[in-house]
Amino acid sequence: MSTFRKVLVAGAFGLTLASGMAIGVAMADQPAMHNALTNLRQAKNNLQNGTGDKGGHRIAALNATNTAIAETEAAIAWDRTH
Repeated sequence: MSTFRKVLVAGAFGLTLASGMAIGVAMADQPAMHNALTNLRQAKNNLQNGTGDKGGHRIAALNATNTAIAETEAAIAWDRTH
């Protein structure tokens, strides 16, 4: 393997490792909020894949879930700066 290729592979590995560590730190700082966000995203997926209008309630629940996701993301961001 050429020196350039070795440096390229080492750099890619380092970047991947650093990114993984950053994600781990980001999730470790607010585990409950990140768990809630994961659950909300799963709920959104379930609502999107649901069938029928359910008297408009499925769409209303989807809209409320989208709002909850945005609010949870905002709360995580706010907490990191205060």
